[in-house]
Amino acid sequence: MAKIDLSELLNTLVGELAGLLKTTLGNVATDAKADAQRFVEQNKDNLQRWAGMYASGKLTATDLEALLRSSKNLFDMELLKQSGVALITVDKFKNDAIAVIVKCFSTLFYL
Repeated sequence: MAKIDLSELLNTLVGELAGLLKTTLGNVATDAKADAQRFVEQNKDNLQRWAGMYASGKLTATDLEALLRSSKNLFDMELLKQSGVALITVDKFKNDAIAVIVKCFSTLFYL
C-alpha cells in the first residue's frame, strides 16, 4: 500500500488548483490561492477518505473521477461565481480540476 501523506496531497492540490484558476480566469484570479485553500478545506474529509481508498487500491482513477463528478458542490468556488465567466468556462474548469485532482492522487500514490 502506498504511503498516505495527506498534508502533501492537500498542499499540492491547493497549488495546482490555484494555478488552474489563474489560467482559467486570468487577472480576475487575484485570490486564487485563498479560494483553492478554501476548496481543499471544505472537501478535506472526502479527499482524505478517497486518498485512503485510492492508496489501498480500493479506488481506481476512474472511480475517483466518477466520485468527483458526482459531488455537486465540490467545485463551489467563490472566484468562479464572482468572475461572471460563461457557464462553458466553468464547466471546462470543473473538468480540468477533476483531471488535476486525479493526477495529484496518481502522482503522490504512485498508481
